[in-house]
Amino acid sequence: MTEEDARGKLLFQGNTVNVGAGGVYFRTLNWQDIRLGMTVHLIIDVPPEMFQLLPFGGLQGAGKIVRIDRPPSPDTEDAAEASLSPEDRGVAVRMISRLRFDPDLHLPRFEGDRGKPH
Repeated sequence: MTEEDARGKLLFQGNTVNVGAGGVYFRTLNWQDIRLGMTVHLIIDVPPEMFQLLPFGGLQGAGKIVRIDRPPSPDTEDAAEASLSPEDRGVAVRMISRLRFDPDLHLPRFEGDRGKPH
């Protein structure tokens, strides 16, 4: 699998759970397709129902994968984390280029099982 293919599979594969200075953290089921140190192109799309609140369609930028986390154990006290699939992984990305606003970025929506277009 090429880096371009892996980058494409990351689109919509998880949700951003924590954005800090210089980094992005998201969850994905496609962790087998990514490697530490891999450069990825990140796209954060704004849902259509928020278009009136935000003057842009989404954010784009490039980053390097610096950590791939295993899911928490079933005995965790955090209910949201406890519901994660054993295949779900958290991915920490250090941004190489700054996330930039893109007013025309509107990607196809996905439903239910992450990664299935409708």
